[in-house]
Amino acid sequence: MDNIPEKFLNNDGTLNTDALVRSYKELEKKMGGMVTVPSSDADTETRQKFNRAIGVPSSASEYPTHDLYDDENLRQKFFDIGLTSTQVSEIYNIANEFLSPLVSEIFSVQDESNAITQLQNFFGGPEKCNMHCVK
Repeated sequence: MDNIPEKFLNNDGTLNTDALVRSYKELEKKMGGMVTVPSSDADTETRQKFNRAIGVPSSASEYPTHDLYDDENLRQKFFDIGLTSTQVSEIYNIANEFLSPLVSEIFSVQDESNAITQLQNFFGGPEKCNMHCVK
C-alpha cells in the first residue's frame, strides 16, 4: 500500500474503494469529453470531432460572409483546410486592412488612365493632345 495515494486510504490505512471508484468515474467522464489532435491518418469522425471542438463549422456555408468577399468557393477552401469561423473573420479583417487600399489605388489609376484617353479622344488623338493633355 506504499504506492497508493493518501486520498484512497481510510484512516486505518486500508483501501478506500468508494473514493477510488468515485475518482475513476470522474476520470472516465473527463477522458470522454477530451478531444485529441488527430494525426494525419486519423479517420473522418475523429477529425470532425476535433474540428467541432475548436470551432470549425459543420459546413462551408456556416462561415461568416463579407460584403466584398462573399464567395462560396472561398468559404469551401476555408472549410477544406479546417479554419475556424474566428480565423475566417480575421482573414476578412486583414484583407480589408491591406487589400482595400490597393484596390482603391488600382481603380484610381484606372480612372486616371481613362480620363487621359477621353481627353486624347476629345482633342482628336494623342498627337493633337500633346499640348493640352498631361501624360
